[in-house]
Amino acid sequence: MGEKRKEFKRARKDTAFGRVLKIIGILTLLWTLIVNIPIPVRMDVSALEIRVRYPEYTVERTISIHGLYRINPTFGRWWFRGNIEVSGYPETRGEMSDLWTNRSRRGLRLQMGGLMDYRNDSPRGFYYLGQISSLTFFRNAIILVARDDTTVSFLDGETPVIVLRAENYEDAIRRMEIFTNFDLR
Repeated sequence: MGEKRKEFKRARKDTAFGRVLKIIGILTLLWTLIVNIPIPVRMDVSALEIRVRYPEYTVERTISIHGLYRINPTFGRWWFRGNIEVSGYPETRGEMSDLWTNRSRRGLRLQMGGLMDYRNDSPRGFYYLGQISSLTFFRNAIILVARDDTTVSFLDGETPVIVLRAENYEDAIRRMEIFTNFDLR
């Protein structure tokens, strides 16, 4: 009788262990599927182009964002593959290179950014608009427009900066400060 009880307990443990392994396997599979399925993004957002040094310089823009956004919290690299078209910049209608998350995190906000290169038929093969920094799903973003095809620094006050969802100059400056350690006012 004691032998049967031991076998029963051993079989029960094996079954419980098997169930735990199955649950872990299913959860791992679900997690892998969730983080590897790209999310389609299609949005048109109003924006304001400013120059930090010139409060009177404001140009309204429309930003069309179309593509796939992939979330990958397990491995830390998120990406956006698609196109970001900026009204007033016809060169942005071409195919754009991918954007990846920056390695640094500011608090709980994960920033995405990179160079905005668009493939085209020019002798160089691409058009360089500038650099973009964005919070997750483009909730807030700034685009530093390159002057003379290389310079991208808003600190000089001359570089055009396109700020998504900004309503006026002061709002644009406030939104820009999210991405910098500088007081721009």
